[in-house]
Amino acid sequence: MPNPSPGASKLQVRLPDAYQGSISWQLADAGGQIVKTGNLNALAGYASDDLDTSDLAAGIYFLQLETGVHLPLSLRVVVIKLFIFLHLLRGKCKTPIFA
Repeated sequence: MPNPSPGASKLQVRLPDAYQGSISWQLADAGGQIVKTGNLNALAGYASDDLDTSDLAAGIYFLQLETGVHLPLSLRVVVIKLFIFLHLLRGKCKTPIFA
């Protein structure tokens, strides 16, 4: 997933072995509230799916991945809203305002 993420992104997971099976994931906001969940099916240690962040407020989120075999993995995800940065670049907004 590109980081920071502007909206629709691709969630791609590559594991260090040839793991085949389910990978569950959850996305939590900075307060720990789970905002999205899902499952991926890994083949030969690789899994991919779309992750739509367009309905999320801009901010920092935490993505946790679990296979039941490997140690759980947590990653920080930054969701940005493109229009905020366009306004900053054009001088229309002096400070970022997050929706």
